Amino acid sequence: MGGQLSRLLLNKDHAGAEKLARDYAEAFGPDNYYIEIMHHPKIEGQIELAKNLIALARKLNLPLVATHDLSLIHISEPTRPY
Repeated sequence: MGGQLSRLLLNKDHAGAEKLARDYAEAFGPDNYYIEIMHHPKIEGQIELAKNLIALARKLNLPLVATHDLSLIHISEPTRPY
């Protein structure tokens, strides 16, 4: 939620988000630029953000990638999301 694209959408700047995504897709190529979504239902605004990211990816015909934050202190410890 801290990336440029997410911040624009969280601030309701849909035109700015679309321009940024188009610029990145043009710079890297449409097959090399992905819109990232994560599932963090306890973070306020995340569900609405994910919906906006999905809509933007569909509008611009860009691929989506679903990710999840994960951290380990030691390999023997259970995984814990951020």
